[in-house]
Amino acid sequence: FTASTSTVNYTGTSAGVNISAETYYNLGAGITVDANTVTYTLAGNTTVGSVLTVGAATGAGTHSLDGSTRTLTLTATGTPFVINTQGTYTPSTSTVIYSGTSAPVSVAGTSYYNLEVGTTGDGNTVTYTLSADATVGRVLTIGAASGAGIHSLDGSTRTLTLSGTTGSPLAIGSQGAFTASSSTV
Repeated sequence: FTASTSTVNYTGTSAGVNISAETYYNLGAGITVDANTVTYTLAGNTTVGSVLTVGAATGAGTHSLDGSTRTLTLTATGTPFVINTQGTYTPSTSTVIYSGTSAPVSVAGTSYYNLEVGTTGDGNTVTYTLSADATVGRVLTIGAASGAGIHSLDGSTRTLTLSGTTGSPLAIGSQGAFTASSSTV
């Protein structure tokens, strides 16, 4: 499978739809307007190069993406992760990595288990900004341990809840920074 600039939409009418471990350009999970309640599960580590969209903007059904135990890497700038009103994201024990190489990058307001922003050691300086309130259940990692560029997370005006109970729930690499702005942590 070569993603190129394609869009792959997974649709289903019942629970149990697996999303193949691939590199996608645009990926949709349950974006069809309907009255079904469906869970889509990452079947392996997955990379999305442009936009991942979960759920429809209208309708009666709820479509959920379950991260399972997988790593979901979002490499685009702008808004690489869109959760519409009829969509939800269930982190389970997954890791979501935002690795856009130029600003701005919007971090979706949702619950994460492990969240990494800008952890690739490169020469770019990138600001990632919370687009809504977010919760990280285990560890939030900001920036890489090496490299020339600084990757920072801006809390904006949002509430960031770090609820990890083992070790440190916040890790900031030597190439990372956190900007509180008027956020609540």
